[in-house]
Amino acid sequence: QYSSAPSWVTFVLERDAAIDAATALVDAVRSRLDTLDPADRPQLHVYGQSLGAVGAGAAFDGPAAPGACEALWTGPPAGSVRPDGGTVLANSSDPVIRWRPSLLWSPPDLSRARVDAPLPAWLPVIGFLQTTVDLLFALDAAPGHGHRYGPDQARCAP
Repeated sequence: QYSSAPSWVTFVLERDAAIDAATALVDAVRSRLDTLDPADRPQLHVYGQSLGAVGAGAAFDGPAAPGACEALWTGPPAGSVRPDGGTVLANSSDPVIRWRPSLLWSPPDLSRARVDAPLPAWLPVIGFLQTTVDLLFALDAAPGHGHRYGPDQARCAP
């Protein structure tokens, strides 16, 4: 746990705390794995949801950071994980994956999102305002929609 604050507060004000915590965890796991005989060493699979995807994704960035054999990022905030850094599972109705300041003037990139509900047409400024309001209710959707992800969605992963 990187903070006692809600995720959105941590994302806005303490994002480095999440990144530092995830990096420390990944470094500790890697150090332990490095002590094992390569023939007996298990593969490293990584999962991060929402802010967890931000932290874990950052732990695997850079040429000096050997990657996991697989990574699954679920509901990552817009632009927070590298597109080539793992499999992304995202609901198109999730405002967290769409919200970013550039939404004021350009539509969101939903090319990697699972279409789970009809989306209104994007309009400059209006799309940003609507998505900002939607953030307040992102967890109120039924499972499999909005920012509600669960183990049942594994079959939806690309």
